Formats: sequence, C-alpha cells, structure tokens
Amino acid sequence: MPRTACRFLRAWRRHCLLGLMFFSCAIRIKAATYNVTVMADTADAAAPYSLRDAILLANSTASSDTIVLPAGTFELTLGPADLAGKGPTSFVPASGDLDIRNPVTIQGAGINLTVIDGKSLDRIFDCHGASLTLRDVTLQKGQTPVGFPAEGAGVLLRGTDYTGAKTGGKKLSLINSRLRNHSSPLNGGAVGVRSTAGQMANRLEMTDCTLTSNTALDGGGAVALHNCTAQIRNSVFVFNKAQTTIELGFGGGALLVNCGSGNAVTLEQCAFTSNTSLQEGGAIAHQSGSLTVTACTMTGNRADRHGGGYGRSVALNVNPVSTTIKGSNATGNKADANNNGSGSGGAFYNAASGVGSTMNVSFTRMFANQANIAADIFAQGTGAAVVAQNNWWGSNAAPATVGTAGGAPAITLTPRLQLSLAVAPTVISPLGTSVLTASLNKNSAAANVGGVFSNFVANTTPVKKWIGSAGVATGNSLFTGGVATGQFKANAVPASGLAGIQVDNQILNQAVVIGNGNAAENWELYK
Repeated sequence: MPRTACRFLRAWRRHCLLGLMFFSCAIRIKAATYNVTVMADTADAAAPYSLRDAILLANSTASSDTIVLPAGTFELTLGPADLAGKGPTSFVPASGDLDIRNPVTIQGAGINLTVIDGKSLDRIFDCHGASLTLRDVTLQKGQTPVGFPAEGAGVLLRGTDYTGAKTGGKKLSLINSRLRNHSSPLNGGAVGVRSTAGQMANRLEMTDCTLTSNTALDGGGAVALHNCTAQIRNSVFVFNKAQTTIELGFGGGALLVNCGSGNAVTLEQCAFTSNTSLQEGGAIAHQSGSLTVTACTMTGNRADRHGGGYGRSVALNVNPVSTTIKGSNATGNKADANNNGSGSGGAFYNAASGVGSTMNVSFTRMFANQANIAADIFAQGTGAAVVAQNNWWGSNAAPATVGTAGGAPAITLTPRLQLSLAVAPTVISPLGTSVLTASLNKNSAAANVGGVFSNFVANTTPVKKWIGSAGVATGNSLFTGGVATGQFKANAVPASGLAGIQVDNQILNQAVVIGNGNAAENWELYK
C-alpha cells in the first residue's frame, strides 16, 4: 500500500476512534429520569425502582439526573446508620442515610403527598460534595449519628466528597418542602450546609418551605450554616429549638448563621414563630459573615439569655459582622425566658468586643417584646454599633426600650416613624360621615419616607382599634403601604364628638362637630 494511503488510513482510524469516544461520553452524561414505584427501602439498583435504587443509579454517572416520587410515605429501614466522623469507609450507600455523590433533583408529588421518613435511624440525605434539589416533599424524623459533622438530620451538604477530597461551589435547593421532627446532637436539626476552607463556598437556596419542631443540641434548631452562602425566601420556622445551656454554645432556636468572613446570608419574607434557644437568639443566632433580613416577622420567640428574636454573641466574635434588618416585624419576643435575671434585648441583641459588629435596623416594628434589660434592642461591648432609624416603636415617643453596656456606642434612634391622623370633614350633620386617614409614612424629622416603608410586605402594622365618641368609627384592621383608612359616622343627635385611632400604645383623636356643636340649637333644627 502506498505510504500516503497508509497515513490516510491511520488518520481515518484516529478520527473514528475519537468520534466513538465522544459519542460514548455523550451517551454516558445524558441526564436520566427515574420514576420510583417501590415504596419499600431496597438497594438492588434494578427496576422497578425504590428511592434508594434510583439514587444508587444516579450516583453511577456524572449526569444531573431526576428522580420522580409518587404520593406516599417512603420509610428508610435499611441499617445500620453511617458512622459520622469515621471517614469515607463509613459511607455505605446501600444502608443508613441516602448518600448523594452526583447532582440530582428529587421531585415529589406535593408537600402533603410525598413523605420521606428517616424513622430516626440516620440522617435522610448526605450530600458528599454534590448538589441536590428537593421539591414538593416532606422530610421527617431524621436523626444524625454522633460524630463530626453531626448536623443536618434532614439533609447535609458537605464540603468534601465521599473520598474525603475537598470540594466547593455546590448547592442545596429546597423548594416547596417541609422538614419536621428532625434531631441533631450538634447543630442544624433539619439542615446543615458546610464549606471547606480554600474552596468556593457551598450555597443553600430555600424557597416556600416550612421547618417545624426540629431540635439541635447546640445551635440552629432547624438550620445551621457554616462558611457558606444562603438565600432563604418565603419560608416559615416554627417550634424549633436549640437546646445547649453551655455559655459558649451557638444558640439560634431556628437558624444559626456562622457563614464566615466574606460570605452573605439573605432572608426575605420569612416568618419565625415560637422558636426557642437556651442561649442567644430565640429565632436567629449570628456568629460570622453578613446577614440581611428583609420583610420578615419574628413573633413569640424565646431565648434564655439574650436576643429573643436575634442574638449576636460576644464570646465567639473573631471577624467583623454586618447585620441589616429592614421592613420587618418583631413582636412578643422574650429574652431572659428562664427568668434568671440575665437576659437583654427582647427583640435584638448585638455584642462585640474589639472587633466590629454593626447592626442596622430600619422600617421595622418593635412592640411587646420583653427582657430583663432593654425590651427591644441591647448592645454590649466596644465593637457593638447599632443604628436604628425610621422604626415604629409602638408610639410616637422616643423609646425607653433600648440599652447599652460594656462601652458600646449609644444607639442611634432618630428619626423615628410617627403616626398621624387626618379627619375630613370635621363638621358634619347628624348621621353624617367623615373619612379618617392614619399614616406612618412620615418620620420625626417630618420627612416623607412612605416610598421606602411601603416596599416591605411584612411591615403591615395592625390597627388596635378605631375610636368614636358621639358616633361610631370603623376601618381597616391593618396598615398597607403605611396607610390605614376608616370612617366615622355621627349619631343622630347634634353634639361635639371625637374620631380617632389606636395603634399599639399610640392614641390619636380629632374633634368632630356634629351640626354646629350647640346641642340645644341643633336639636331644635333637626328634630
């Protein structure tokens, strides 16, 4: 065969081989969908598929696969549990928790229809350096084994893969799901997210979720975030508990934010209700990184020590911390819930010694919070700066519910939101009506701040009552966009009356003349 033809043949063979390799790889990385039909916990990785079967198959390729679950309860019964802290050899995919080694999406039939029950055997999902999306499911009764990291009994995203190699930049997405009745002997009763130093931070994205009745022995009764980033939106945290009584413990009845220097966590339109910490932060404990809370409610949370709603601990402060709380509502929270006389900051507590910890609170309602010292905000230590401007403190008066100690700078409290009332007209006939317009859109510096105030959904302040004398006043039960409207209807008899409103502790009235204000003359005129 001529030399030229040989060279051509060899080149043709190489191209064919490369083409075959590319074709083979394309087949291998094509995403698969596994439809689960077996409710029992099996591990033979063969059709028909159980949940564990489908995960074993998804782990076998690098593709981003999808697992579809029908309605029903999937109980994890294959033991023994993985041994936390015992190294990669303890990660046994065929038993214990569900090990995620490659990216996967698990789609349920609905939050009230598809339930994955850990039976308190082990945590439910253990993500070894792999992204996981959970949608439309309920996770319940996960239990993390003792060891490190003993957190995230519902789901844990690690900063290492199953061999122990460092990984980063992975994401845990929880969408329209419920996590309940999980328990951890360390942090993050339901969810734990960690990153490894030197790697890109892992991330939590949570939307439209409910986390209830989860417990952690140390911090973050529901969620613990370590050296990572997070965005949590439209989610509800209720009856979660951080149970540590150790003074240097993390705390945070619902959420522990320990995301590390340079990392950020944002909370938007979330509700924290009746969560408990035996240390700081009945709802949220914040240790490191930046935290932004927008349009959230904190109601009825309890901390045995400081910060019934939010607590920032002085003991572990090693990096500057930034906290922004805006357009939110903090009511009925309590520090010093065990009544031992040591709790400060019924709503918010900020502590830092030496290293700066800046808290900015704006366009937020604080009312009916309780503490041994400072029912609303307390700052402790030379590095604890608090700026609290354009807030509603339950009345037009300057608040007496704040305090500082340990050399903390004075808390900036002005300007404050002010309640105003307009009544029109103020002279009406018997059985006539006046329109009442109450507003919280101006502050004590007479500046109109309504454009900012009305942007935050959670800041809908309730009207305690409408007030009528010589008539009846009725109206909206909530402020919307900083405004509430009502109506005063006069009695049939001419008189001098009052029309007004009460919002929290603030009462405003205006005089209304029914007729010309002379009862005798107007009775003759109108009888």
